[in-house]
Amino acid sequence: ETNKLTDATAPTEGETPELSKNQRKKLARQKRFEETRVAWKAVKKEKEKARKIKKREEKALPGDDDAEVEEAKRAKTKGEAHVAKVVEDITLIMDCGFDDLMTNKEVISMSSQLTRCYSANKASHRQFKMHVTSLNKRLLARYEGILQNQHLKWKGMTFFSEPYPVTPEEKESLVYLTADSENTIHELEPGKKYIIGGIVDRNRHKCLCFNKANEQGIAHGRLPIGEYVRMASRQVLTTNQVVEIMLEWLKERDWEKAFVKVIPQRKMWKLKGKEE
Repeated sequence: ETNKLTDATAPTEGETPELSKNQRKKLARQKRFEETRVAWKAVKKEKEKARKIKKREEKALPGDDDAEVEEAKRAKTKGEAHVAKVVEDITLIMDCGFDDLMTNKEVISMSSQLTRCYSANKASHRQFKMHVTSLNKRLLARYEGILQNQHLKWKGMTFFSEPYPVTPEEKESLVYLTADSENTIHELEPGKKYIIGGIVDRNRHKCLCFNKANEQGIAHGRLPIGEYVRMASRQVLTTNQVVEIMLEWLKERDWEKAFVKVIPQRKMWKLKGKEE
């Protein structure tokens, strides 16, 4: 009788055996996984891409704490550990009104340069007041998106979505820095507001800042690079290099030392006065 019972409950040939509850759950999970696998992989790929970009950004551009720690180490080495930081009555304006003239890659580079400007100023014991104007479009979207609004935590740097004001009163203090100017700046004057063009264009747009200054009727000038250094190419530096040179001048009051310390050797042929 045992054999009869077994024969009666056994599935006939060609009949699919009934699945257990656990087996049905397992198959349902596998089905859901297969259905969402493609979408899941796409999301994972985007997250990994964003993580790598953020990591590169943070590695190249130290934040507040990193900048302060590094500056503290340098100050200790130089015997300046207790030197108080001084904010000079000189303003640097980063003019970011050139978003439409840059590629997406150049916008990313510009955001990196702005972060370096902030870090350099924050780490220096003599600092500028710093403004960023016309921060909008793709550059602002980058800071608000992938960079997670890090700029809102930057002390000493003020951000404006509008252009810098060009009123009769403001014009008296504005000076646009451009290598195309015939006016050489020998000293940074208190009360002045020096404008630096926030653009990365690989020299595609000639005389861009020079023409803008003339159209707005404001003064323009260039750093005295040609008086101290013979460049290997056209005297065009990145935004953060200009800021770093000006910070070094604040500390040393010596343009030659500032240029030698900041300008990369690949761009600098030799010092004036030391040519054979």
